[in-house]
Amino acid sequence: MAITNDYFKKGTSMSFFVRFIQASVLVQAVVMNFAYANDTKAPPVAATPAAQWVKAEIRKIDIENNKITLRHEPLTELNMGAMTMVFRVDDGSLLKGLAVGDRIKFIPVNRAGQLLVISIQKDE
Repeated sequence: MAITNDYFKKGTSMSFFVRFIQASVLVQAVVMNFAYANDTKAPPVAATPAAQWVKAEIRKIDIENNKITLRHEPLTELNMGAMTMVFRVDDGSLLKGLAVGDRIKFIPVNRAGQLLVISIQKDE
């Protein structure tokens, strides 16, 4: 049956057709979204470099702010030369038992542009 203007004049509500079209568009959107989600692949995860233990000497400890100032050897994994700098410590408990002047080795990482120490050991 062809739908004409006369068909609507006989009392058929146009809202039925509007709802039908809206439902059709919604079903298409859901199907297309599902197809797209199944078609895309997650971006590859960047390989994390192997942990690098770096030797250093403690210059300052800021327990309240979980920071430590170290004079360290080159950080080859992070493409940085030897220098003295402040690092955030991932876990404040790592600073317990340490003192200024201690020789240590530590593992630095770059997490979202911020240099963190994730592990510290006294260097014997």
